[in-house]
Amino acid sequence: MTGLTVLASGKGGVGKTFLAVTLAHALARRGRRVLLVDADLGLANIEVQLGLEPGIALARAIRAGLDLSTLVRHHERCGFALVGGSGAGVVLRGLATARLERAADGLGTLARRFDDVLVDLPSGLGRVASTLVARASRLIVVGNNEPTTLTDNYAFIKLTRETAPEPWFLANDVADAAEGSLAATTLARVCRRFLGLDCRDLGHVRSDPRVPEAIRRQMPYLDRSPGGPAAADIERVAMRLLDVPEAAR
Repeated sequence: MTGLTVLASGKGGVGKTFLAVTLAHALARRGRRVLLVDADLGLANIEVQLGLEPGIALARAIRAGLDLSTLVRHHERCGFALVGGSGAGVVLRGLATARLERAADGLGTLARRFDDVLVDLPSGLGRVASTLVARASRLIVVGNNEPTTLTDNYAFIKLTRETAPEPWFLANDVADAAEGSLAATTLARVCRRFLGLDCRDLGHVRSDPRVPEAIRRQMPYLDRSPGGPAAADIERVAMRLLDVPEAAR
């Protein structure tokens, strides 16, 4: 059964949404049935990055108790399915915990129709993130080598250690493989020393000025700059992800 692969970060601004979109694209190009879910309900922007008109907001659907399968639409150019969250204008403050948990269970049921389900979480650890992390079969923590990002990611891992699968770290927007490896090693060392768990290295994605250009133009990066350094790295991470086992939930 396909589970949820959640992309998380203790700190915003690390490129998590771009990676979620582009990894989904890379997996779909390999013939995988992929569902991309924008669960960053407060700042949802996957549809913006892809130049799509917003559909039914995920937050509104959760509050109304809608069947999440009705939100799924297909992105023809990238070849994956999408549940967007943009244009919400709805917050989940005051929503009964049982309603949020039912929505998370519904997402897990929906995941069975796909080979891969990537969920872009909000930064930090609010109610939505904690609920979905607890149901994830794979946790990818996105960051870089900046001390504040490493500190916040360590805090995120510490706070979710009782409910989440063991994390994988993906270094984004780094100068080279050495910088990515340093970030991964640093985070793994503190997790092992203070939490007694492994934080494994999923790989790195190098900085590429064509990434923000693709985002500004609302075009899939792998289509616009297939020869870019970040493209090669993301393709490599996608291949690695296919070998990462899912935790039993």
